[in-house]
Amino acid sequence: AIYFPQIATEGWGDWVIVTNVGSYATANLNALARDINGKVVWSGTKILEPYQCWIVPVEGTADKKGNVSLEVFE
Repeated sequence: AIYFPQIATEGWGDWVIVTNVGSYATANLNALARDINGKVVWSGTKILEPYQCWIVPVEGTADKKGNVSLEVFE
C-alpha cells in the first residue's frame, strides 16, 4: 500500500501516478480518498498490465470538498 497523508486543494496541482513494475503480473489496484474525519469521499479501481500507469484522478475529483488523504493498495 502507498499512503499520502495530504493531497491539498487550492491550486497546488497535486497528482499521483502509479506504475505496475511487475514484469508478468497484472495489478488490481484500489484507491481511497478520505476527508479530515476519515470518511471515504472518493474511491476508484484500476487493473494495470505490466509497466502500465494510472494517474489517480485526485485533483478536481477526489478533492472536490477539500484536502484529503489518499491510500492506493492492491
